[in-house]
Amino acid sequence: MTTNATQGDTVWVEGLVPGIDFFNHAAQSPLQIDQEISISYGNKGNEELLSLYGFVIDDNTDDYLMVHYPAEAINTVSFSESKIQFLEVQLKWSFSTTLAKVFIGIGTIEDIRVQRYKDFGFVRYITHDEAALAIQMGNARILFGKPIKR
Repeated sequence: MTTNATQGDTVWVEGLVPGIDFFNHAAQSPLQIDQEISISYGNKGNEELLSLYGFVIDDNTDDYLMVHYPAEAINTVSFSESKIQFLEVQLKWSFSTTLAKVFIGIGTIEDIRVQRYKDFGFVRYITHDEAALAIQMGNARILFGKPIKR
């Protein structure tokens, strides 16, 4: 954990720490002989598990599609229809494309994530104000028969 002393914000950083499994851990409950002990990495998709910890989980119910695209390419194209076409070519998935169509005019999109197994997605903006505006504009909308929530 790193703390920014000037603003008082806490920044959490996740990563692979070689040898961490050799440290002593405090048991939260009594252990039985031959009882399996496991470490929880939290609800993470396979891409994140692979890049941070070096493994993946078969049939991971927390897996999601992480969409990577150069934000500069989206932001420099002046017409939103061209931006949508770019996203359609890159994403090739109608749910992500629909999210982009709904939210692209609100601000600068930094990331779009779609949970494959849970039928929901995330749109992340560059600034908090843009995200707040997207929440305000999206709260009353219906997308794929479900209300958009924050």
